[in-house]
Formats: sequence, structure tokens, C-alpha cells
Amino acid sequence: MYKKRRLFSVGDLNVDILQGLASKPVFGEERRLQELAISIGGNAANFAVIGSKLGLKPFLISVIGKDFATRFLKEQLSEAGVKTSLIKSQKQNTFAIILVNKRGERSIQSMKDCYQDVDSKKFGKLLLPKLKRGDFVFFGGFYHFKNLRPSFRGLLAKAKKRGATICFDTCFDSFGKWDINSFLPFIDYLFVNDLELRHIAHGSTMRKRVESLFKKGARIVAVKQEAKGATLFVKGLKPKHFPSVAGRVVDTTGAGDAFNAGFVFGLMRGWSLENCAIAGNFVAAKKIRVHGLAAPAIKAVERFVARNGKAG
Repeated sequence: MYKKRRLFSVGDLNVDILQGLASKPVFGEERRLQELAISIGGNAANFAVIGSKLGLKPFLISVIGKDFATRFLKEQLSEAGVKTSLIKSQKQNTFAIILVNKRGERSIQSMKDCYQDVDSKKFGKLLLPKLKRGDFVFFGGFYHFKNLRPSFRGLLAKAKKRGATICFDTCFDSFGKWDINSFLPFIDYLFVNDLELRHIAHGSTMRKRVESLFKKGARIVAVKQEAKGATLFVKGLKPKHFPSVAGRVVDTTGAGDAFNAGFVFGLMRGWSLENCAIAGNFVAAKKIRVHGLAAPAIKAVERFVARNGKAG
């Protein structure tokens, strides 16, 4: 059944410039870098690349700028086996400068020039004609596109009308808007980390924050908690925590995207939500052991879930 379903990833595509810090940076001084790496980045692009490694054959819909990085991004997507439909912008590509300390923690500074040329109607023209009943659509990097918001509810409504399952990852809102209440009822699976949740919803505890989202229309919320793992909330049921299965931490960049890909890997196989969360944790654990967008072998995911999950 899952092989007949298709997966679309819609949202951000950028260049990540990762700097592994040997010591704390001090303005006015020059310090040695432990490592420097340049790779593809963005919530939607990372999800698509890892999803491709998991055999999901995702189709990425995004925007690409015009500069020295354009060829690099296209080559990276091609090498990962990700099919694309990219809006062409005359502006500079998006770049993210990522500082990673010895504990694997990160800080991100970014510029988003070419994202200014995209709105929901442009994404809709590329996505909606391709959608069929049973398809999955993952939206990543919504907050990075300040022009998506005005018509985004309408785009989700049209995708739902075509029978698509909607997955949405919040990411961090550098513009400070945060509100997603107007289109929450159209989201089937909401992915958010605990820091983002504090901005999006009110409440003194994680559970109360998620319950406030349920009141606005959310139904299933997966809260990613870094080293603590993840907690799955389903409206009307008790939340369930899934401890991290990670060992050594090298770089947490893209870990949330890896969790999303692992979770959707399970959804597209018809697995229980519990097994989807277990798969998400396992794929994320593989990612954080290295720099770059690593993913476990498909058989490894299946074996891990078979040993640690429940039937169904």
C-alpha cells in the first residue's frame, strides 16, 4: 500500500556552512576551527535528502537563487536522488552559518534573500496539480518565508481536499511571528521542538502547551526534545515519551529533520504512531553521530522497530 503513496517536501533549500569550534569565539581575536564543512541545508531539503536515503522517493518543491551556490545545490540534490521542481529566483541563494561546539550544540545565523520571491500561490502551482489521494505532503521552513502566510491556509485546504496527508514542521521563526492557529486544523501531524513549542503555545508545562494547540485544531503533535528524545501527543490519549537512543553526539544539525523523515517512513508503511516515533528517534540518532545528512539502512530501521516497537 505505502509504495503507491507519494511524498512531497515543500519549503526551504539553502547552503549550510558548518564551523566546528575548538574554543569559544571572541570578537577581535582569531581562533582555530576544529572543522569546516559545506553542505545542503533547510528543513524541507534535509527531510527530502534523508527521506531519499530511506527509500521514500521524495519530490522537493522549493526555490533556488542565482549565484555560485546554485550548481552546488542542484548537484547535491541529484546525488541524493531527490527529484525537484524549483522556483528560479534572481536573488542570492539562502545561506546558514552554523556554529557547532564540542558538545554538538549549535547556533545559526542566516540570510534568506531568494525566499522573498515565494508565496503560497507559487508553491501551490507546483504542488497541487501533482497531488493524488493518499499522498503525503511535508511542509518545512514555513517561518523562513515571510510571504507564505497570507494564503497558506488556502493552500493546505486545497491539498486536504485532494486527499493528501499534511505533515508540518515549525522550525525557528527568526521574524518572531510564530502564530499557526489559523491553519492548525488542516495539519495531520505537527512536528515541533520544545523550544519552538514555548513560542507557539501558552502553558506552564509541555502538556498544557500542546493541549492549547489541541483546542486550536491540532490532533497529533510530536515534540522533539534533543537529548531527552521525543514525546508524542495524540488528542484524547495520554502522551507517551520515547527516550533518545543516541550515543555519541557530533553534530545535532538536521537531527529534527531526521526524526521527521523517520516518523514519516513509518507512516508511509502504515505503522502505529508508537513505532513511527521509535523510527524517528532511531534515524535521528544515526544523524547526530556525524556531520552531514546520514541515515541508517532501511533494513536497520525495520529491525530496530521490530525489536523495540509493538506489533501494528
